[in-house]
Amino acid sequence: MEINEFDFDKNDIKNKNTKPFIRWQQITISQMGYTINLILGLAIASFGFSLNILFENKIIFSCFTKTLFICSLIFQIISIGFGLWVVINRLKDFRITTQIARLKDSEYTNSEAESKRQFSIKLGERTWCLFRIQLFSFGIGIFFSTIFFIGKLLF
Repeated sequence: MEINEFDFDKNDIKNKNTKPFIRWQQITISQMGYTINLILGLAIASFGFSLNILFENKIIFSCFTKTLFICSLIFQIISIGFGLWVVINRLKDFRITTQIARLKDSEYTNSEAESKRQFSIKLGERTWCLFRIQLFSFGIGIFFSTIFFIGKLLF
């Protein structure tokens, strides 16, 4: 079972062993956000660059390059879509985590806190799944874009 910062008593936080855990957990959360935003920004920029090429009308597409270009656009759109989905999913996860923290500070029922905790765990797992799909589709889209440009240089 995954450990989170809400599994510790307030007295345990003063313990030397939990401070590094909480600090590294905060760093992990921040780095995940930076990475998601970076890939999302690069996907949007790549898509905009591709649209600029499309509307410039200076490129003559062969069947091969047209297929590569369309595949590139499709994977860039998929990456953008999953990037937005993962950001929204993380926001839901943070909101649920905040609610769990409030329940921990006040009187609460174990079943209510446990159901929210289980939902938060599912959201966390979904975040990683969505992030992997976002990263994979971005990589494939860039791959097709690269092959497209190489094809334009050679043909």
